[in-house]
Amino acid sequence: MEGELEKRNRQPEDFQQEIKRLIEDNQLDLATKRVMDFAEDFAYKKRKYEAVNFQRRYTELREDKRKSSYSEETLREKFSGLTFSILEFVDLIVEEYRKNYSPILTLVPAKEDKNKPHSKYNQKDNTINV
Repeated sequence: MEGELEKRNRQPEDFQQEIKRLIEDNQLDLATKRVMDFAEDFAYKKRKYEAVNFQRRYTELREDKRKSSYSEETLREKFSGLTFSILEFVDLIVEEYRKNYSPILTLVPAKEDKNKPHSKYNQKDNTINV
């Protein structure tokens, strides 16, 4: 139950960092799967299709490597290109998400209420008392 709640509270930047770590650890298969999860949670429909394409490209490259369809250098370049494309894609989704869905906080003067403890952030109306 706690793990499910943690999963629901994840922010796009959490996925962004996880995907980056997976790529750094050369776990492209898992990274492409996480990109699909990430897009499902935070992206527009078109972006979700792009995420599926990353998985397809990775699978295709693995097959090319297995068949020795390309030289090692060419395969390295193709994997590198895929890696950079994934990182740029993830950055784009975070940027789009933050542009469209970040809460806009409103500053309002604090109300004097001696019976309540002073709290600056009011979740109910998304304001910060100053």
